[in-house]
Amino acid sequence: MAGKTYTASLLKQGGLQVPAGGYQSAVLDCAVDNISSGAVWQALSIPIGYMVKNVGIVCLTAEGGTLTVDIGLTGGDVDGYIDGFDGNVVNGMDQSLGSAYAFTGGVYHAAADTIDVLFNDAADAAKLLVFADFVKIA
Repeated sequence: MAGKTYTASLLKQGGLQVPAGGYQSAVLDCAVDNISSGAVWQALSIPIGYMVKNVGIVCLTAEGGTLTVDIGLTGGDVDGYIDGFDGNVVNGMDQSLGSAYAFTGGVYHAAADTIDVLFNDAADAAKLLVFADFVKIA
């Protein structure tokens, strides 16, 4: 789908004896890729053995109508990272770190998985940026 862009800039730890960490982000432009209500966008891929420490979302372009999204794990808690983000506030942001969401302390991935965005409403104008910070545990 043409409206998605991805970046992955792994943070190298050099010779330090600390876990390898990283950052991923992805952008979905709903004006290019219209999304139906109930659709799931597999926004970020998390490899085996990583702990996701924080997940966030930023609204770059407002939907203009009703749009809320949840971020979580489709096979688990679909709103564990973020519940009910409003896609109508330009530069509005939410993140799981330090919040009251289920995964505020992070999630260890013993198997490869994706961080998923569930659209509670249809979207044809919003542009959303999703990001995650993670660290290699095993």
